[in-house]
Parts: sequence; structure tokens; C-alpha cells
Amino acid sequence: MKVVVLILVFFSFVQQSALIAAESSNKKKTPRELPYFRLPWQAKDYKPGDHYTKFTKKLSKSLIKSLPTKVDNSLHKEWPGIGHQRKNNSCSQEGTVAGMLSYELNVLRKADAKLAENRLPSHFSWNFFNNGKNNGTEMIQGLETAYEIGIPSEKNYGGRHAKIGHWPNGYEIWHDAMKGKIASYGFMRVDSPESLLQAKAWLYNHAGTVQGSKGGMLTIDGTDVHHSPLLKIPQGQHEAGKKVLADWGAKYSGHVMCVVGYDDQVGLDINKDGKITNNVDINNDGKVTLADYERGAFIVANSWGKKWGDQGKVYVLYRCLLSRSKFWDRGPFMAYAVPQYLEPRVTLRMKAVYPKRNNLKLTLTLKGKTQGSEVSWEPHVLFNEKSGAVPLGGPGTENKDFELGLDLSKMAAKFRSVDSLMKDLKSGRAKFSMTWGLKDEKATGLIKEIELLFWTKTGQLISKINFLEKEVKLGQSEVSLQLRPSIKKELNSKISAMLKAHGEKDYPIANNIAKGLINSFGQKNCPKAVKLYRLYLKNKKIRLEIKAATYLAKAEKSLKGANPEKDKIKTLCEKVIKFCPGTVTAKKAEKLLTKIQ
Repeated sequence: MKVVVLILVFFSFVQQSALIAAESSNKKKTPRELPYFRLPWQAKDYKPGDHYTKFTKKLSKSLIKSLPTKVDNSLHKEWPGIGHQRKNNSCSQEGTVAGMLSYELNVLRKADAKLAENRLPSHFSWNFFNNGKNNGTEMIQGLETAYEIGIPSEKNYGGRHAKIGHWPNGYEIWHDAMKGKIASYGFMRVDSPESLLQAKAWLYNHAGTVQGSKGGMLTIDGTDVHHSPLLKIPQGQHEAGKKVLADWGAKYSGHVMCVVGYDDQVGLDINKDGKITNNVDINNDGKVTLADYERGAFIVANSWGKKWGDQGKVYVLYRCLLSRSKFWDRGPFMAYAVPQYLEPRVTLRMKAVYPKRNNLKLTLTLKGKTQGSEVSWEPHVLFNEKSGAVPLGGPGTENKDFELGLDLSKMAAKFRSVDSLMKDLKSGRAKFSMTWGLKDEKATGLIKEIELLFWTKTGQLISKINFLEKEVKLGQSEVSLQLRPSIKKELNSKISAMLKAHGEKDYPIANNIAKGLINSFGQKNCPKAVKLYRLYLKNKKIRLEIKAATYLAKAEKSLKGANPEKDKIKTLCEKVIKFCPGTVTAKKAEKLLTKIQ
């Protein structure tokens, strides 16, 4: 028995010594916002802008008063459930993307997380920043991926996980990701009773920012959770028998988890004085802060499966936010996200092969016909110092073609409309360019296909423009591509259709094709269409037939309706025959009359 006691005393002494050593060696460290919330491509002295938003909303007195003592959003259908990261160091993306973002997007869409199409994978964003290896990443990297690129559904991605370092090969998956983008994201610095109220208000009802909304979720970065003791709430207390974390471990080692709610009544007697208080200086630093709170806890979902904690969840006392503040500068920061649901309007599809993706830097530019109408974008999420010295598709995909897609809708929004941009690009009035910056490494590759796709607001494909007629080599120096639409095939096809209609004396059809060619490709690119269009303008009979064709179109549309009005159709057809007797259009009207009799 004495031996056991001595071992326990020695172990306690070693643990305390390690904690004291860690704290004393990090005394100068105070909670900071940089460089932890700095993306890999940003300078160390960068000024937070669009990528970092402090939560500054002031809470109304009525909202503060209405806060319940307990909120648990994991009980809602929108919550995707407890995940398991297995042996992967992907906790930040498990908590932030697979957990928080899945839930937030589902709340917006009123979607059920039981379906794979309503859950987000953790490895899509993880594999952009893990160097192609089993390395850890940061919360902000997953959020930035969701903001710039989007996140695909588990259904289209093929599950929650993928091979380490692998990017999905195929435009359809990337297009699906574009629908999983967020409007913004930011961080709350929860280090006071006032800022704790903000976090609780967000968990309760998104702090009132969304009318009638369910509660939100947050992510938290704890230290040394592997060695943080899971304590049991004593019998006789609120939530007796449940697991609780009263402190983080003593080592500088991060672990991200998803905060799904809170419970103000959960507590532990930390200083063993027989009381559970929030107004006593239990750490003897001469002041009362959140670090002294013995009552109140977040409900936190981990990513170590349901066998850990209480079915994968645990209470984390509020005090943990500051309990290791002498060396754990991430503790008081909690991430949040604001979802959106928009169909992409203009997208890029590209196929290439390249051996070292971290050797690349891509800049895309759209330039309009007017001065100052130029916008550029660098998709840093894809190509950055943490992308990994591996092929585009990931380890083991050497010499294999890789196809991806990017959403250019934000760039297109700088122009008058998607339709006008499409027409200006086809006619040459607008320009699309691509610049590949390459580091000094002996790596070569090929760009094989570049295509812009245009979509309606409801996700229907309008048109495609091919910008590459032959492959382009990527060498050891910068490659700038002033891309011109490859319109020959489409142009020749439509001109052939126009001439065929003209030869068959179907002048209204030929006229419509000619107008469409001029609008889409410009007068310079289709002189035959211009010549034919002008010829029709000078011919009175043809002009009358073109006008008559509008009545025929109305009659045909009426016939296709649910309840076609035969008298109306008859009147329209008779007008056509009267306007242009003996013409192709008149013959079409006669056939329509026969059909309705």
C-alpha cells in the first residue's frame, strides 16, 4: 500500500512540475490573434480584413434575459452526429467543417443530416493544408476553404474521409462544393463574462442575427486534450455521473472540437472548499476571471467516436477558456460561420497534369470592355506552401490527368450581368487570362483543357466557352495565358444552320440565328450573319414574314399549354396566312390549322 501511495505522490509531483515548467517558460505569452489566425500566404504583420471578422454585435437586454440555462443543438435533425477521425490528424476539420459547417448549412436549408447529401466531409479541406501528409491543420483553413472554394457533400465526395493528400478528380465534385460555400466567418474572443454571453447567445439563437433561427454552433481549440483528465460529476449534483473537463492538459498541443451548446448548472468544486462558486479567486492571482468559474460548461462534441466521453460528447467548464492562458494563446478564441446557399453562375473547368502542386501559384483575371472593369483572383487555398510536394491529384497520381472546378461568380459579379459577360467574352469585348507563377524547381506539366461554364440562378447550364485549342506546357518560369475563346466549332455549326434555313426559304429561322450570332460573337466574327441580316431588313416581303412568324410562335405556344384555346390559335394562324401567303411560314400555319380541326 505504501508503494502505491508513493507512486501516486510521485506521479502528482511530476505532473505539477511539468505544469509549472510549462507555465514559467511561457510567461510572456498572452492571448493573441496573430499569427494563429494567419493563413499560410499572409504576411506575419498582415492586417485582418475579409478573412477575419471579430464578433462585435451588442446583445440587447431582452436577449440576455431570455437566454435559457441550457442549450443543446446536437438534439436537432440538422446535427450530423459524432464523427471519428481515426488515426488522422484532422481534428480541426472534423470539428469545424464536418461538425459546425454541416449543421449551420442544414439549419439554413432546413435539411436532415441523416442524408449523406446534407453532411460535409472533413478531408476535402484537410487535404489542402496538410502538406500531402498526416499533418494537423487549423480551424481558419477549413473556414477559408468553405469561403473561397466551398465544401462538397459526403454523397458526392465519397464519404467523410479520403486518402491522405488526395484532391477529388472530376469537375462534378468541385461544382457540388461550390454550393457548400459560406458567406463569412470569424472568431469570438471569449475571455470575460460579457463575451461569454455573446458565445451563449450565438449557441441559443445565433445572437438574434437570423430571425426565427435555431441556435448556432462554435468550434474551440483545447490543448493536450489527450491528457486532460475526464472527471465525473459527483452524485447529488446536476448531471451527476456525466463526464466533464475542468482543465486542459499541460502540453502545448492543440485539439479542435465542436461546441454544440452549454449548461449553466453544470459545476465542480475545483478548490475543494465544499462550494461551487463563480465569484471566488480560486487560482490566487488577485482577481476573479472566467478562470475562477466553477459553474457553467459548454457541451462539446469530440471526433474520437462514441466510445469517448458520454457518447462522444463532454462538458467543458467555461474556466478552460483561460485556465492555461500563460501558454495556451488559442484558448479564448471560438470560431463561427455564417452560411449561404447560392448556385454558382460562372465556373471554370480545367484539366491539367503537374508533379508538384505546392510549386504553383495561379492568378485568374477577367477584364471588361470599359476602363477599370478588371478583377483578379488568386485561389490560395489550392496552391500554397502547405499544398504538398505531390501531384495535383495527390500522392501516387503521377502523370495522371487531373480535373477541377472553381467558382468565378464573385469575379463575374463585377460585370453588368452573367449574360452580358458571356456575350462579351465570345465577341472578344471581354478578356479572360490566367497566369501560373512557378518556383525554381525542375518540374514540368501540361494544361490540357480550360473551359468557362455559365449557369442560371436555378442551376441550369446556359452555355460553355472553350478557351484552349491545344495543350500548354508549364515549365520552370511564369506562364501567362491571354485566353481567347475557341469559338470556331460553335460558330461554324450555327452559320451552317443559318445558311440551311435560308436555302430552304425559312427566313424567320435564319433571321433568328443571324441575330443570335451577332449578339453572341460580334459583327467581326460572323460577317455572313451580318450580310444576311441586312439583306432581310431591305426586303419588305421577308420583313412581313418575320413579323408573321411571331404570331405563329404564339399559336404554337398556346397549343402546348394545358388548355389550348383553339379559337385563338385559329385566329393567329389565319393572320399568318394573310400576311405572307405561299411562304414557308404560311405553310406551317396551315399545318397547325389542320392539327386543331
